[in-house]
Amino acid sequence: MSQSARAPKWMRLAQRDVGIREKAGAAHNPKILAYYKLVGQSGIQRDEVAWCAAFVGACLERAGISSTRSLMARSYQRWGQKLSRPRRGCIVVLSRTANPAFGHVGFFVRETEHHVVLLGGNQSNAVNERRFAKSRVLGYRWPNPAAVKKHDALDPRFEAALAHVLEFEGGYSDHPADPGGPTYRGVTIGLLAMQLGSRLKDWRRKSLVDGVKALTLPQIRTIYHQQFWRTTSAQRLPAGVDMMVFDAAVQHGPKRAIRMLQRAVDVEADGEIGPITRAAVAAAASGDVVQHISAARDAFYRSLKHFKHFGRGWMRRLRSTTQRSLAAADDHAPSSTSSKTQPRSKETTHMQQSKKWWAESLTLWGTFITALSTVLPIIGPFVGLDISSVMIEQFGDAVARLIQAFGGVSGTVLAIVGRMRANSALTQRVVNVRL
Repeated sequence: MSQSARAPKWMRLAQRDVGIREKAGAAHNPKILAYYKLVGQSGIQRDEVAWCAAFVGACLERAGISSTRSLMARSYQRWGQKLSRPRRGCIVVLSRTANPAFGHVGFFVRETEHHVVLLGGNQSNAVNERRFAKSRVLGYRWPNPAAVKKHDALDPRFEAALAHVLEFEGGYSDHPADPGGPTYRGVTIGLLAMQLGSRLKDWRRKSLVDGVKALTLPQIRTIYHQQFWRTTSAQRLPAGVDMMVFDAAVQHGPKRAIRMLQRAVDVEADGEIGPITRAAVAAAASGDVVQHISAARDAFYRSLKHFKHFGRGWMRRLRSTTQRSLAAADDHAPSSTSSKTQPRSKETTHMQQSKKWWAESLTLWGTFITALSTVLPIIGPFVGLDISSVMIEQFGDAVARLIQAFGGVSGTVLAIVGRMRANSALTQRVVNVRL
């Protein structure tokens, strides 16, 4: 059996692409652009963007294995299972300077005393085999059994939510009042360390600061998708609610954003999205959920001691997020005339509850009798009738009482007959009327 036949499927797929290389000038190799697309980075249209991780991810995805869908080589440091020794086809993660945003990744082919030989992409701008010093090896990784499940494609709603967030996340900043420290497009040094599978204290501060400054838009997209979108299960939330929760996660952290969502739908605020929370969100009106979370975020912002420095920007961002989330919720709301989607006003509800037969109205009878007692005594003598106003009032009052008595007796009889004919027990039903 040949060495190639013994290699795992993703390794065999990688070997087929040996020789693919970048195109010089303004042209771009469509096969390299296809690597980006396979890992959910279809927005990249240039083959000059670092593509070693895209190549590895594309080979895994084509083999039915979930990749990190990241363009950061070091994202594979916490992917799959760690191997103490390399094996053919395993993923090898290498360092590239002390900057944590830089690295290299490829498939293990063989090793010598001081080197490992990798089959990878973007090695001298091509897919080939090349050797690297063992001193650069950060780890050897192998797919978990669970990784065989294909990764979800990026949701277009995520792209819309991300575009909204990035409107308010500027370039590099290191404001002394900002507890997040050095930040670029909303990605802090702590978040970058988390994405790399380590803790902030495990890195030299300067290395992480350099890594934050060097982040590319595809890398930022990956971080937002993994750390905020999927962590909050935003892809499973209704339109509008997803954007509000995602933006809250970016600003306040995923756990706090989830608890805000849970309080909005009256379930236990444990910070974990489960079936109970999802069912409660599905049953609620999305616009109401958005408004509840917006109010909670407003209160939280104002409780922070940094509000005096950043409050104006936070409020502007919250207003915009609320407006866009409500618009998205309205666009996807079911067209229904039920009371759930068409709330009635207090005036309408009162009118419907007060409807009754006109003959039961004492107001109408009072008006009618008063009119007759005023008009008939005047015109009566002309037609041979001698009627006083007192007689009319007595007659009208008697008629009104007679009609009311008749209505009461009729209602009682109908109630008794209806009960005798009923073939099911009476039940209690909760009726919600939105005012």
